[in-house]
Amino acid sequence: NRVLASLDWRPRFKIALAFALKDETAIRLARATLRSLAAQAYSNFDILILPSGRAAKGNDISAKLLDGFPKLAGRVEIAKPGDMLAAAGEPSYLIALRPGDELGCDALVELAVDTGLRRDADFIYADDRRVSPVSGAIEAFFKPDWSPDLLLSTNYIGRAWCARDSLIARMGM
Repeated sequence: NRVLASLDWRPRFKIALAFALKDETAIRLARATLRSLAAQAYSNFDILILPSGRAAKGNDISAKLLDGFPKLAGRVEIAKPGDMLAAAGEPSYLIALRPGDELGCDALVELAVDTGLRRDADFIYADDRRVSPVSGAIEAFFKPDWSPDLLLSTNYIGRAWCARDSLIARMGM
């Protein structure tokens, strides 16, 4: 956080989490994701739940999803069809997660620092840990600098990324 203060930079992250609101397994996995978000050292973020399938009542789902996460209660919004990312008037980035994704406690700090050091970048991706297809164990997946050729052969970007809200808007998402 001292580095961010020295950069005079405090971006806002909108974390999108999509899943079927009536799927008990998805809710259990989403709660693991929320647990990792509640532990973040960086606090300038909101969570946008993107429901798929037939939606349950927002209050019902909020109670089931957020029980035990008082720090997150005011940060979570359940999107309605047609909702878009709103420009916040401050540097703003989207992070898309799946239920069960867990961020290290300093993940958002690292992304905030990286976006502050690379203010012209619209898209930033990070190393992560994945289940190895060979051993089945969770292993570090260290990613190279941008490589269009490698990207044509494998999705090395994965899910550990953030995109500036203006890039998302230009893409029509």
